[in-house]
Amino acid sequence: MQWLKKVVIFLCAVTIAKSQQTVSRRQSAEPRRLDVGFVNIVTTGSISNKAPQGEINQGNAGLKAGESTSSSDPTADKNTNNSTNPEICECKKSKEDFVLCTGRACTRLPTNLFVPDGRLRIMRTNITALTSDMFANLSNLVHLDVRSNPQLAEIQPGSFANLQSLTNLTLSFNKFAKLSPESFKGLVNLQEVFLVQNGIKSLKDVAAALRPAILPNLYHVHLGGNDFGNILEGDLAPMEGSPIKDIQLMSSNIKSIQANVLRPLQQLGRLRLRENNISASNLVNFVKSLPRSTYALDVSACGLTSEDLAALFSALSGTSVAELWLVKNSFPVVKKGMITGWPGLKKLNMRELGENKFKSMQRLEKLRFRGNNLGHVEKDTFTGLESLVSLDLESCMISTMGPEPFSHLKSLETLFLQRNNLTSVFDPSNPPQTGIFKGLTSLKTLRADNARIEAIHRKSFSSSDTPNLQAINLEGNRIVSFSGGEFTDLRDLQILALSNNRITGWNSPIFGAKAPKTLNLRNNKITVPTQAMLRDFAAVQSFNLRANPLNCDCELLPFLGWVRAEPRYAKLKLDCGQPQEWRAKSVWDFHAASGKCDKANETGSKDRKFKTRAGFGKSSANSIPQASLFLTSVFLLFVLF
Repeated sequence: MQWLKKVVIFLCAVTIAKSQQTVSRRQSAEPRRLDVGFVNIVTTGSISNKAPQGEINQGNAGLKAGESTSSSDPTADKNTNNSTNPEICECKKSKEDFVLCTGRACTRLPTNLFVPDGRLRIMRTNITALTSDMFANLSNLVHLDVRSNPQLAEIQPGSFANLQSLTNLTLSFNKFAKLSPESFKGLVNLQEVFLVQNGIKSLKDVAAALRPAILPNLYHVHLGGNDFGNILEGDLAPMEGSPIKDIQLMSSNIKSIQANVLRPLQQLGRLRLRENNISASNLVNFVKSLPRSTYALDVSACGLTSEDLAALFSALSGTSVAELWLVKNSFPVVKKGMITGWPGLKKLNMRELGENKFKSMQRLEKLRFRGNNLGHVEKDTFTGLESLVSLDLESCMISTMGPEPFSHLKSLETLFLQRNNLTSVFDPSNPPQTGIFKGLTSLKTLRADNARIEAIHRKSFSSSDTPNLQAINLEGNRIVSFSGGEFTDLRDLQILALSNNRITGWNSPIFGAKAPKTLNLRNNKITVPTQAMLRDFAAVQSFNLRANPLNCDCELLPFLGWVRAEPRYAKLKLDCGQPQEWRAKSVWDFHAASGKCDKANETGSKDRKFKTRAGFGKSSANSIPQASLFLTSVFLLFVLF
């Protein structure tokens, strides 16, 4: 009998050892899972802690916005100049499709320079003059940018004689204090010229070079950053008949500007005088003489005060100006009736403005108040703006509104209310705010994102108030849930953006017979969608639940089953947020691994455990042979001994 016992023990030991080897082989064959939380790592190509030999990216250190990379850029083509002479500029292809010629020691371009795309930039060189032979072999140039050359002060006649295809010329941050009348000869197709910050003392010093006989197609001139001081009536006389439509004189230390200065520019449409120190009386007298073609004027940051507005508006009312920029002036209070008598105004930008009352501005179409300290909006704040199409009240510190504050804006299509403090405006615990949007029958787009909204009153949105509302942006607020029915009365809503809130869900549908096409719930606090949410999801054409902490347990299975049954969501990507073993893994991996819920869970128990199929979860099928063999062995040993 003893020998039989030993044989049985030996066979059991051998069987257990073989089963353990099988389990080990299965485990080693399975792919390793790496839990990286909610971090998504997307790579294109290989990752290495070493840069490829000979390829060290030095970035764009020291370059201003819009400038090309230097000639040491590793992505640039090989040097087109084979000479070792330091006086010849080093020219290479940049990332912006410019050929960039640079070098502190260089004084001339290589004779064999090739510019395949017609875009050449000469920057940070020691060149002192543009010569007649410099561009002789570059007739294909369409864009020439010569900037930031500290010694460059002369344009020799005939320098551009061969550049008939050139349309854009930049000569900024050099030393071109004066230009000869023939400086631009040959540029018959030039459309834009930039002469920013060259130390030009008078418009008369450049006007002859810009005359229409030389530049017949010029429409935009930028002369900002120079030092004009006093602009006299005859300074632009050589430009009589010029086709220029846009001229910029910003930040040019203009102290006075005489009337009729712009009379030679009878096609001028836009004039920008911002950031100059022109007296209000001088400015008022000057604007009266604006060409009839001028429709836009920018006098931002010119030191104007509230007392200057009435005279300025009165003067402009007799012109063709329909767009006015008054940003960064000193307007602590604009009293009722101060902005009146200008029926032709269509666009007004008065950012950083104080309290306002409007009257008799029936044609104004766009009004921008961004950055203003309004605080409170009354019912009659915007009275008189019957043609207003766009109203921007972003970052106006608005915290309260009177009844029906926008009721006079029958034509308004876009309303910006983002970055205000609208907590109490939409708060359901306050008396019903039923008239916030009353009268906005043309409103199509509402932005109230990042406005500290914590909840939405059921009667905030009504089809009788906003029958044409198509898009609502409520992103970045503090909304936790909905009581139900908040958007049921909006029949034309197409887009509802609710991302980056604190929404956990809702138990009553928020949409009615018609739901929006798109519902964005990205990055909220939703763990398991409710039946009411499923009903709303079924009504929309697409929804986004990414970056929500979905709880991958038994209660999520009905939602996943519903999604699987909808062909339109076949490619929907969602990740688990909890429990820990499933965090950051696809919900579809969880769905494939889940077995039937246990009976306790099916009867409503709070225990959400589920059985898993082979190869998934903590309870792996790999442990079954080990447990069975171990129990069998113990039983045999017990019987025999």
